[in-house]
Amino acid sequence: MSRSFFPSFFSPLLQARITLALLACVLLALTSSSGYAQQNKAVKPLTPKAQYQQLTTEGNALRVNKQYPEARAKFTEAAALMPTLPAPWEEIGVCYEQEQNPDEAQKAHVKALELDATYKPAVNSLLRFAQTYNSTNRPLEALALLEMLYTKTSGANQLRPAEEFLITLSKMGNYPRIVQETPKVLKLLIEQGKETKAAAVRQAGKTFDAITRAWDATGVLNAKIIESDGLYRGKSVDSPQSVVLSNLLLAAARIEKGKSGTANALDYLTRAIALMPDNIESYREKTDLLQKVKGKDEALVFVKLALEKFPKDEPLLSKEGEYYTQRNEFRPALEVYQKLQELQPQNNWYLRRLIDTQLSLNMQKEAKQTFQKAIDRINADPSSSAESKKQQVEYLRKTFQDKLDLVSLNQDQVQSVQQDLTAHPQDPMAWRRLGDFYLDQSDQQLALSAYLQAAYLAKDPANFISKTFEIVANPRKAEPMPYLIALVEHFPSNTENFRAIQEIINQQRIKPDKRFALTPEQTEGFRIAEKACLLIAKQPDISNDMRLQAQFCAIKYHNE
Repeated sequence: MSRSFFPSFFSPLLQARITLALLACVLLALTSSSGYAQQNKAVKPLTPKAQYQQLTTEGNALRVNKQYPEARAKFTEAAALMPTLPAPWEEIGVCYEQEQNPDEAQKAHVKALELDATYKPAVNSLLRFAQTYNSTNRPLEALALLEMLYTKTSGANQLRPAEEFLITLSKMGNYPRIVQETPKVLKLLIEQGKETKAAAVRQAGKTFDAITRAWDATGVLNAKIIESDGLYRGKSVDSPQSVVLSNLLLAAARIEKGKSGTANALDYLTRAIALMPDNIESYREKTDLLQKVKGKDEALVFVKLALEKFPKDEPLLSKEGEYYTQRNEFRPALEVYQKLQELQPQNNWYLRRLIDTQLSLNMQKEAKQTFQKAIDRINADPSSSAESKKQQVEYLRKTFQDKLDLVSLNQDQVQSVQQDLTAHPQDPMAWRRLGDFYLDQSDQQLALSAYLQAAYLAKDPANFISKTFEIVANPRKAEPMPYLIALVEHFPSNTENFRAIQEIINQQRIKPDKRFALTPEQTEGFRIAEKACLLIAKQPDISNDMRLQAQFCAIKYHNE
């Protein structure tokens, strides 16, 4: 008979329940132990690559948050983990740049370049440093950096450092060194041209200028052109070799033209076009040269042929229009200038040429319409000041005053604006257009009245107020203060009013001469200025500084 572990007074049912509970606890303990073991087994140490990625991710996040020292620490750990990769060092350099530590930044970029001479971010960073040195008048430092960059990358087929190095040498007049390095740079150009289908060669105009300038300065230009012709002649049209030779010929032609060596220049350009038929610069240069050497008739024949290949080239079209005009062939000249005006509708020079041509053909109505287009474009130009616009308009009017019936034109425009106001009397833009017209006519008082009315009607009057200030802040305008006081009364919280008042008081006629009594006009000006400043000082939504300044100025103007 087996002995039980339970006391005798435990019923069999209770014993069974206790046994099941104990078994459940044991089973649960075993399961938890197994899961913990599996969890421990699943957590493995990160591989170096994974650690590197984690460190760079954390570094980038810190850099974005402008925590540059902490970011550098992460990138430094990443660099130690992957010592052959240039990226961490480049990021360290970027952090140093943000911390305004250019010396350490440059060292880090150089380290990245030493690890991989083909790493373009490091190359671009160092080129940026060289540009900074050049722009801050430190050419020797720029040259030293570019020479180091050129030396380290020359075997890695990197073109930009070589180009920048030659251009900087040319600026400093070190022509013998350019001649020495030219074969290597031309070889780089050709290699890059093979990869980019000659695109890299086409974009290297400054490099070719530096090379030919050095050849000319050392007295070997013609000899080097002959030598280059022997090296690259016979290659297919538009091959990198042909493009290199064509650009050398184009650059040499410009030098010869500058020295009045027109025969050589014309020969170079003819050969350059044959080697590279789609180089538009060669056609432009040859057009100019033909005009000087063989006259406008032959130049016109050539420019027509060039325009068959480049029908929308503005310099060629402009030359064609010029040649037609000089031959008094105004009908074809009109077509040319109409095409130019369509290509560049904002170009007022083309519009002026078009007006001249229309007048030569007795097209008065069309010339007036073109003239008004020019005026409208000048006034609509957001990049020009009011004074600049006025000068341009006055120049146009002076140029065509005797040729166009401008009085009739002005009356037509006034009638148009008045009809607009009759149809839309509450439209601020209609009043603005009327003000623009009067401003074109140099009638400042009527322009001010129109702009003031526009400001009253506008829900957002800021633009109209600023337009008024452009007039009243100019010392040459008459009676500005009444308009300012009207603006202050209608828009009292606009602090620009106060600035304009100060501008007028400080710079214009009403500034008194203490040796003499005030004139009635000066007295009235100070009275209005005092009233305006008191109005501004009472506004609830201006700063305390502005309020105190307004009160001070009111007292000062009262005492005057």
